Amino acid sequence: EVIVAVGNAGAIVKSTNRGVTFATTTTTPTASLLQAIAVLDDRRYWVGTDTGFLYYALDGGETWATKTPSGFGAGTVHDIVFVNDEVGFVAHSASGPVARLFSTWNGGENWTNSRPRILNLPTFDHIYRIAVPDKYTVSFTLKNRYAPFLPRTLAHDFVILPHEVYDQFGDFKNTAIGTGPWMLDRHDRGSQITLKPHPD
Repeated sequence: EVIVAVGNAGAIVKSTNRGVTFATTTTTPTASLLQAIAVLDDRRYWVGTDTGFLYYALDGGETWATKTPSGFGAGTVHDIVFVNDEVGFVAHSASGPVARLFSTWNGGENWTNSRPRILNLPTFDHIYRIAVPDKYTVSFTLKNRYAPFLPRTLAHDFVILPHEVYDQFGDFKNTAIGTGPWMLDRHDRGSQITLKPHPD
């Protein structure tokens, strides 16, 4: 039912009838350009600015509060995506642009872009949007053609890992997680790893 749009000079408009009519929110958190928004439901919104600030409302835009994780307050918030009520991501860049992909695991109460949740994303100057269409998929839309995107982004230090494994064990040191046609069959630490074909 609810549609919310943001724009220049802190403009926020919303519709509560699927776009038949729109009205501005009672207040706006800033006079800066708002260029990212996540709408969790008819009451809870997150917005990000071109100056790197992150704000949220719990009352349909009547009042706003700011979140300032380390590294925010400069640069640009490019996108905000929530997978569910607890897990969300903010794509943020500082000067350079130096990419940061922040993650929350508790509904926005805390955000981090460091171990063990997530590491810095090295090529954000090529990324336009991030989407999470379902719990198994993360989609990146690029600004232009960039052939090295996959090896530079989704390899080495930046990998996508299931939060439920970390929530259960506290790290990934003794739990093998991966993708592709093979799965772990046996691991003798310091000696050998045996793989077998994945049934899917």
